[in-house]
Amino acid sequence: LAFWEMPEDLKSHFAQSKQVFVKGDANYRRQIGERHWPFDTPFDHISSYWPCPVCCLRTMKSECACGISKGEQARAEAEDKKWLVSGAFGVVQFSSVPQSS
Repeated sequence: LAFWEMPEDLKSHFAQSKQVFVKGDANYRRQIGERHWPFDTPFDHISSYWPCPVCCLRTMKSECACGISKGEQARAEAEDKKWLVSGAFGVVQFSSVPQSS
């Protein structure tokens, strides 16, 4: 289940939070809907459904990713051909959602 399909009561609960942390590869994949986005798709574009700021902490263990510039991709690829799945690389990504007053 992608996080953008979260029930309304849970979304209302998160709306009262100052920030939510999403940790781990499986939860990160739920965050981006288990989709194979172009890796340079901005994290903000995919995470705009959250009713509060969200920060994802993830070790790369699958080929689902976003918010990684072409330069970062090239650097990782040069260092490790299996950078997407080796567990040697990770991301910390943040999306700030404007709070309504």
